[in-house]
Amino acid sequence: MRQPLPFITVLSLLAACGAAVAQSVSTAAEPPPPPPVPYFGKADLNGDVSLDGQDLGLFVDAWREFHETQALTTAADFDESGAIDILDAVFFIGEWLRVRQPTTAATVP
Repeated sequence: MRQPLPFITVLSLLAACGAAVAQSVSTAAEPPPPPPVPYFGKADLNGDVSLDGQDLGLFVDAWREFHETQALTTAADFDESGAIDILDAVFFIGEWLRVRQPTTAATVP
């Protein structure tokens, strides 16, 4: 049986994703970003049509609860494997980064 990653390792991966997003934000004077696009994916764990820090907190809580007590939060078991494991963390991180991917506006010559 595969050993689960320690909670701190997953938390570190999620924090690194957040840091990578923060580094990608330019400090130059730019117009404000457009309003967030509604998110209707599985990683929206609280159902507020956005993928944000609240969802991250819910995923981390679900991870910790599963690995401490084996209690399954089915909404955080994205691959429906019966466990909240690294595959679920990879899915969440992928969605987190995809939603925060900077978009480039087309320039008119």
